Amino acid sequence: LAAGNMVYDKDNRKLYVSDVIRGRIIEYDLERETKQDVFYGLRSPNNVRPIEGSDDLLWTEKVGGKTIVYKGNPNQRRKTKVAEEPLIDGSESDYVLIPSSETLYVVRDGQLHKVNIPAETSEVVADNVRTMDQRETYIIFATNDGRILQLNDDNGKVTFIQQVFGEIDTIPSEIVPVEPSDTEDEPSIKKKKVPTATLR
Repeated sequence: LAAGNMVYDKDNRKLYVSDVIRGRIIEYDLERETKQDVFYGLRSPNNVRPIEGSDDLLWTEKVGGKTIVYKGNPNQRRKTKVAEEPLIDGSESDYVLIPSSETLYVVRDGQLHKVNIPAETSEVVADNVRTMDQRETYIIFATNDGRILQLNDDNGKVTFIQQVFGEIDTIPSEIVPVEPSDTEDEPSIKKKKVPTATLR
């Protein structure tokens, strides 16, 4: 097994592993103690993760040297293309999909990018970003200087959650969204929205 990555879906108590060499995504059901290939015939699948608010999975594939993000339901075993280069970067990145708004968030090169899938546009919404996670329609992200913040996908507002010491490689599961304050977005975090890529 050549694992691209492994992720735990706590809601369904299932573990998903991407097998880069054999082109498959494997599901381990921890309650039933079963294992099955839910997707196969894929091209170097990686970055697999469950999509909150949906039964689908999100992952990337390398097709003709190009990175493509797909989503698919493990029960139906059908996949749909979400986005591809140049709308997204080809490097190894973190991806989060908000199904209700058809928005894909990507962390790459220290920036948080917001990708509007139907419009095929991308914009930078935060700098100095190390990693991120999803809580319903909120993106929780950590900066290189130890701040944990939230981005509300509904209105784009960034709110400070807490300061921690040391480097943060993953967002702790106990971190949840907070009620936004009346203060302005942090100027060092929120960038002016400038398109970074558009498919013609």
